[in-house]
Amino acid sequence: MPRDFSRTERVGQLLQTAVAKVVPDYLRDKSELFVTVTSTEVSRDFSIAKVFISVLPDDDIAVKKVLKLLTEQSKQFRYELAHTVTLRRMPALRFYFDSSIKTGSQINHLLQNIEG
Repeated sequence: MPRDFSRTERVGQLLQTAVAKVVPDYLRDKSELFVTVTSTEVSRDFSIAKVFISVLPDDDIAVKKVLKLLTEQSKQFRYELAHTVTLRRMPALRFYFDSSIKTGSQINHLLQNIEG
């Protein structure tokens, strides 16, 4: 019987949930922006986890500011996650901006202009 999810996907979902709890609490004091964790991708050897975030409002300056703050504190997040998530080895966290929400709204806007 084939597995429904691979181990990397399960670990990615576990990390996404844990990071989603830590990141907004940290940024609440330092930023007036709304940040959410949209997805994670874990490398096959579990050494790196790519964490994709969305930022509202999503102007370039705000996104760069949040990514810089998160990158500077990635070791602290990793330390905190190591105490809450039970893994043999905690992957290094790399933060990336997820532009899919912005792209989706642009496509939606274009489709509405074509219809009307």
